[in-house]
Amino acid sequence: MTKKRTSPTLREIAEAVGVDKSTVSLVLSGKARKVRISPAREAQIIEVARELHFRPNSAARATRSGAFDSVALLMSTSGSYSTMSPRTQCTIHDELAARDISMLLTRLPDEKLTDEGLVPKILRQVCVDGLLINYTDHIPAKMINIIRDNRIPSVWINSKQDGDCIFPDDLSAALAATQRLIAEGHRNIAFLNFGHAAKTFD
Repeated sequence: MTKKRTSPTLREIAEAVGVDKSTVSLVLSGKARKVRISPAREAQIIEVARELHFRPNSAARATRSGAFDSVALLMSTSGSYSTMSPRTQCTIHDELAARDISMLLTRLPDEKLTDEGLVPKILRQVCVDGLLINYTDHIPAKMINIIRDNRIPSVWINSKQDGDCIFPDDLSAALAATQRLIAEGHRNIAFLNFGHAAKTFD
């Protein structure tokens, strides 16, 4: 039976480099510059850690810092309530990854999203620091109130809320485009929005 490779300890990395364990800990936690560890020594420690296939213990780090360096993309189990293209999901994932933040896809039914016992604990239960909420239609008012009242760090996507939200303003964009078309002499202009009644502009 092949023995599974385990991540080296900080002590093993320190011995390989010839420094104290605390020095290795500071470098791998991104605090080298704060204690004036030389760039050359920092690079050496990082290189040895890479060669030894070091993987940080996320659980231990979260316990020490109180942060998971992760966010949850929260969606409804009803597909029509949480429309988002795979391309958009990948873009969000890649932008977070570039900042060393991982993304967890979480899908919950309405009864859980309105559970006053569950929602306040959701960050701890799924081990994330905040929520990206992609719940675009038929959003339960109780869900909005629970998230707001418990001050859960969150950003709403594709949903216009009182704050902390990102959404496309299709009507304003259509109006601006229509005004330009009218200025160019066009008159028969229609705005087609799938799922909603078409609107015309005079």
